[in-house]
Amino acid sequence: MHADHSGHVIYKDGYAIKLRREFEWDAGIGPDARERDTADSAIAAILELTRELIEPLEFGITKSVLYEQDSCWFDRESPLDESHWYLKLPLREASPAWTNAIVVDAARIDGAAMRAAVETLLTTPCGLEPGQWPSWTEIYLYENLARVPDDSLPGPGGHLIVDDHDNRHDDLRVPLHELRDAVWTGSPGLGHWSPIAVRLNRDLFSGSFDGVHYTSVVLTVDVHWSLWWEPGSAGRRVLDRAMDALRRAGRQESD
Repeated sequence: MHADHSGHVIYKDGYAIKLRREFEWDAGIGPDARERDTADSAIAAILELTRELIEPLEFGITKSVLYEQDSCWFDRESPLDESHWYLKLPLREASPAWTNAIVVDAARIDGAAMRAAVETLLTTPCGLEPGQWPSWTEIYLYENLARVPDDSLPGPGGHLIVDDHDNRHDDLRVPLHELRDAVWTGSPGLGHWSPIAVRLNRDLFSGSFDGVHYTSVVLTVDVHWSLWWEPGSAGRRVLDRAMDALRRAGRQESD
């Protein structure tokens, strides 16, 4: 083991948190407003995580077409020519989750860029039939930088040393990056799990009942680096603060 080894590890199944947000609308609220409501809430959750936890390197979103039958919402399931959008930084290699994704460069993956992607997704023509509407089904940010807490910064050398348990690589030297008056780290282009991955998924059990439309969105935060999951660590405290803020905003624990 290297003399300046940090004791941190990378592990695919390190630690996961799932929070659910429920939505209900009166019958007079149309599908366009409902879709934007859920998307705005999803982006707000991501932006809460960017306060002191992550810096997104990508933003992927998936489109589908829904219709209502017997009070339930169903996916039309017919192929769409443009169903996946993927934002990335200009100098970063694209790695979308879907091979047919439309790749768009963005100077920064911020709220404005995310909202613009949602608007493009919802307004791009897709051959709608009566009673159908465009919907987003998944948002993902698998590659992110994570902010290194001040009291967890390594000594001179400009890198963090970690063990990758899944790939059996020890003493990996991961670069540090200075950004927004803080120090960040991650694994873009290194072939290892990102420190923290984020995804939001629409609930399949959505529809209408007694004049009320309902759906829910599940936020999953996968923590792959022990610097942010070890109980009592500075990184875990930052993670817990972010999760507590999301709970106060109306999200509840989910299976």
